[in-house]
Amino acid sequence: MAKKSGPLDKLAPKVFLFAVIFSGFVFLILILSHISIEEIIERILIIVIIYGLYFLPLLVAMLRKKRNAPAIAILNLLLGWTILGWIVALVWAAMAESPPKAT
Repeated sequence: MAKKSGPLDKLAPKVFLFAVIFSGFVFLILILSHISIEEIIERILIIVIIYGLYFLPLLVAMLRKKRNAPAIAILNLLLGWTILGWIVALVWAAMAESPPKAT
């Protein structure tokens, strides 16, 4: 049975793309400030690690091809800054997918 397509189906990659673009702006700000290349590299690594941890539930959901990845993306984006919201999103993304109900 084919998966139903909804307006939120392509949201998860867009949220991740938003994070990458935002990081690019932060990178440009770092480049335009007068700091050494070592400090720039250090700050970029810190930003990549922070974004990687923050969007870990979304990445897990995308890699596991969860059908509710858009909902996980929204939860992660809006409530991921709270520890509880991030944990809920990560557990939701890591849970086994239940088979779709036959109708």
